[in-house]
Amino acid sequence: SVFGTTFPSYYAMFAHRHMHDFGTTREQLLQVAVKNHFYGAKNPLALFRKEVTLEKAMGSEDVASPLQVFDCCANADGAACVILADEEITKEIAKKPVWLDGMGCATASMSVLRRPDLVGLPSAADAARQAYEMAHVGPKEIKVAEVHDCFTVAEIMAYEDLGFCARGAGGTMVEERQTWIGGRLPVNVDGGLKSK
Repeated sequence: SVFGTTFPSYYAMFAHRHMHDFGTTREQLLQVAVKNHFYGAKNPLALFRKEVTLEKAMGSEDVASPLQVFDCCANADGAACVILADEEITKEIAKKPVWLDGMGCATASMSVLRRPDLVGLPSAADAARQAYEMAHVGPKEIKVAEVHDCFTVAEIMAYEDLGFCARGAGGTMVEERQTWIGGRLPVNVDGGLKSK
């Protein structure tokens, strides 16, 4: 395209490479959609509040091979707000504040030509290392996670980039329901971008 690569095309490249390098399957990718739609159906603020079966997801139309409709989040308007304040102000404005123990920030080139590989997002791994170091924790101490799931492969790569499992084990992690409530590490149990 004269306008450059689209986001579905980028993530399709990531998915193809992940599948090639680690044997990740279409079913494993779509297990992310099944899980996130299951929880989205329970979230009154979600845009899509219907469960999706693996069979229905597998039968959806292609967007950018191997990604299909249910691998992709919708384009929709939304908003979020976080108010950051010091402890004294927080006590005045919040009944149940959330305390930040650590944070990280990193960026990387959009160009896939400059990336060391196509099976993860180096900036996510860098930001995670910074946050863990600041909070004096590691990935094993995380009890629940909200990760970026613009595409199903993005959530699987996030498991790996954040150290929740070994590189290449993200597909197995979701397939074994380790990322569901009751599993080892629930992820996107509000429905994620897939449903919200």
